[in-house]
Amino acid sequence: MAAPKVVVGRGSDEGKESGANLNRATWRLLWWAGLLLLAAGLVDVGLALYPAAFAQPSWRFTAFASVANGLPLPAVGILTATMAAAATRRPGLVRFAFGLNLIAVLGVAILVVGFVSGIEAAFQAAAPEVYLGLQKAVFKTILFSVAFGLAFVVSAIVVARSLRA
Repeated sequence: MAAPKVVVGRGSDEGKESGANLNRATWRLLWWAGLLLLAAGLVDVGLALYPAAFAQPSWRFTAFASVANGLPLPAVGILTATMAAAATRRPGLVRFAFGLNLIAVLGVAILVVGFVSGIEAAFQAAAPEVYLGLQKAVFKTILFSVAFGLAFVVSAIVVARSLRA
């Protein structure tokens, strides 16, 4: 004698419809959560760059190191919004996410150039006792810039391919 089988949800359209709406709602929520994280990260970037003194190499070093230190928050926001846009396959959202990734790649490139141009001045202005801290800042800034820059490039490529399909 075979064991009885329990089938859940068969014959009921209500369960299927609820699952589809939940999926759509979840991706919409992730889209907005990503944009919220991006906005919070942009506040950090703005605070790191204010007041601006781009002509001073030591300012560029500290400001851009601070921006790089805060990169995880807007990066997670952009990448989350990009995943949500790609999952919904809404062309407008996908194009917007693609634009966000391109702007992020450009921003990281500017960050690296500005930061590297201030390294020598920062070391010259600092006492030898703080060199280790400066070296750590250089390592972390370059690491974060490369890692998140690559993440944005890969994300932009994936989104561009999905736009072609």
